[in-house]
Amino acid sequence: MVNLPDYEIAAAATGQFIRGGRRLWMGEFRLDQPPQVNVAAMTALLNDAELLAQSKFNVHRNGNTLLWTKSPCADEDIIPRFFLHIVPANLDDLPEERKPHGFDNLDFNFLDYGALLFEGGGRCIAARELPDYPLAAVSVGQYTNEGALWAETFDLLQ
Repeated sequence: MVNLPDYEIAAAATGQFIRGGRRLWMGEFRLDQPPQVNVAAMTALLNDAELLAQSKFNVHRNGNTLLWTKSPCADEDIIPRFFLHIVPANLDDLPEERKPHGFDNLDFNFLDYGALLFEGGGRCIAARELPDYPLAAVSVGQYTNEGALWAETFDLLQ
């Protein structure tokens, strides 16, 4: 147990190093707002989810939520930023600033919407809710400095 300081804390990071300075695991937590990641809820959603694609990450859908999973999972799998581009069935459903682009942008960092699970050699899972309006398609993947590391697009016309 570690006692935290008395002053207000915005975020904390924890982890473990092995010899040679390699990081074995790491977790980062926002302490100035409620946590956005509920591992039990994500795991329950995953149990009844439909597999949409198998790529660098498996992408699943359960109702209005997309889930990303990978096992085993390493730091290099979750460091690149994920992209999530939503094409509505009716372009009028987009926010005004997104209408010229033709899709809504819900890109995210894994540490904000995901969790590392250590059973079975390490597994990672992330979840993002989709907008409530009817969807035509979504594109998902990850960015590197050179462009897309992987990308998948799904038709979701409801």
